[in-house]
Parts: sequence; structure tokens; C-alpha cells
Amino acid sequence: MKFLQNVKVFQKVLLLGVIIIAAFAVLLAAYIYPLFKQNLFNSKEAQTKNMVDSAVAVVEHYAELEKSGAMTTEEAQSEAINAVRYMRYDNGNYFWINDIKLKLVMHPNVSIEDKPEWYEDGG
Repeated sequence: MKFLQNVKVFQKVLLLGVIIIAAFAVLLAAYIYPLFKQNLFNSKEAQTKNMVDSAVAVVEHYAELEKSGAMTTEEAQSEAINAVRYMRYDNGNYFWINDIKLKLVMHPNVSIEDKPEWYEDGG
């Protein structure tokens, strides 16, 4: 602390103020960052849920058309698959459809649909 002996009182007070402000800023950031991160996560989660609900509503619409007799089962399934195939959200994210046994029924990239379940490029 020998270097502080040669510093004027004004500079010492100024340095103390800067240290206090910096410490306050760090503590504030440490408190606000997790809140901001959680808020961002909750927002993305709600957005994704809304988009999934929209895709489910499209499929349910075609299921109702099939139940009412307006379409055959095959027509309703085909139309629902085609509608979901072209749905996008959040700059290019997409939906795919699996059956109850988790077999891939539809993927926007058609070449993926015909590959085995655990296919990896190159092996």
C-alpha cells in the first residue's frame, strides 16, 4: 500500500468510488443475468409450445374431417402430413411426425424419411 501514500486524497476518494461502483455493477450483473436467462428460456419455451399447439391443431383438423366423412383416412393423413411438412418457425426450425412406435413418418427433408432408424452418415 506504499503507492497510496503518494496519491492525493481526492484521487483516493475517486478510486474508492470507482471500486464501489464496479463492485455494485458486478453484483447487479450477477443478479440480473440469471433472471434475464430464465426469462429468455421461458419466452422460447412458450413460443415453441404455441407452435407445437398449432401443428397439433392442423393434424386434429384433418382428423375431424376424416371422422365427419369429408375425407378418407388416407386422404386426411396425406393432407395433414403435407400441411405439417411445410410448417416452419423461428427462422427455419421445422416439425416432423413419428408414429406411436416412434417410426419416422414425415420429415421435411424427404431423403431422411427412407433411412433406417439409427442411420448415421458414413456408417
